[in-house]
Amino acid sequence: MSTSPLSAVTLGALLEQEQQGLAQLLILLSREQSALTEGNVDEVSNCAAEKAVLMDRLNKILVQRTDCVKSAGFGADPASMSQLFATHKDLAKVCHRLWSQVLALWQQAYKENQLNETIAQLRLKQTERSLNVLHQAAGAPSGYGSDGRLQPLPTSRTVVQVR
Repeated sequence: MSTSPLSAVTLGALLEQEQQGLAQLLILLSREQSALTEGNVDEVSNCAAEKAVLMDRLNKILVQRTDCVKSAGFGADPASMSQLFATHKDLAKVCHRLWSQVLALWQQAYKENQLNETIAQLRLKQTERSLNVLHQAAGAPSGYGSDGRLQPLPTSRTVVQVR
């Protein structure tokens, strides 16, 4: 799709693609959240791979949209988009609603991703605490000294005297 001339059809199509991709991202983030909460490592891994592909696709759409808007002399940030719609009423009629939805979806995706990151960090801390408990129960050191550096595991030697 050529994005050089700024038109409502071109910009609208890009915003619709972005909106659809973001809707898919939100579904994926919800799946990821469930997998993180349940501790389903395989599903978390699958979600991460799918998210990388989807984010690549969204980034390509974002670049196309940015190029499209810049071709008319405007930036792609929210303030510039508002200025664009104020200047080009034909674009505003077709695209303003889509743009508002895209902005809201990006904000929601950001919040969901932050929540997933928090859940992952909590899981990591829980796992670290569990490992420390297991190491202590086995009589092994926690692995780290008070300076935060890794401590070598003690070597145990048993001397057996044979007669």
